[in-house]
Amino acid sequence: MDYLLTWNCKHIANAQIQRKLEEISLDFGYQLPVICTPYELLGD
Repeated sequence: MDYLLTWNCKHIANAQIQRKLEEISLDFGYQLPVICTPYELLGD
């Protein structure tokens, strides 16, 4: 999966939480997909 679209900006699409998720996923040997809102993906 390359992208994870979400409207949950308080938890999942939060920049501080994304850094933590990236760290955890790398520890387990996975690459975190780009987490963004549909508007961010479309460039609006």
